[in-house]
This record gives sequence, C-alpha cells and structure tokens, in this order.
Amino acid sequence: MTSKEIEILVADYFNYRANLIVPNVSWGLGVHECDILVLTKAGYAWEVEIKTSVADVKADLKKSTGIILEK
Repeated sequence: MTSKEIEILVADYFNYRANLIVPNVSWGLGVHECDILVLTKAGYAWEVEIKTSVADVKADLKKSTGIILEK
C-alpha cells in the first residue's frame, strides 16, 4: 500500500466532509513535520504519521526531535 492510498483511507476515516484535513504540514524551518493534520469541529487536532515500511520507522528514530528515546 502506498502513502497516498493510506492518506485517502485516513481522510475517509476522519470524515473529510466534516473535518479539516491537511496533508504534509511543516512547523517552520524543518523543525517538525506531520503527514496529515486533522482538525475536528469539536476543536481537537490529530497528527497522523504514515509509515509504509520498517525502514520509515527507523529513519524517523534517527531524526533529532528533542525527545530522548531509550532502546
């Protein structure tokens, strides 16, 4: 399954007709990026990170996020 196919499934899940769904949101200067941001009518924000392989997960773990992960 490709990331675009997953994006469509996520949009369907969160009901794109009722909520604001924005793909590929970056929080300025490459500090943070999310694959999909969902803003609900109730005022909630959901960040959705899409992974299509184990290599994607490993690459994200190497990124500097300011969060220390223990192995």
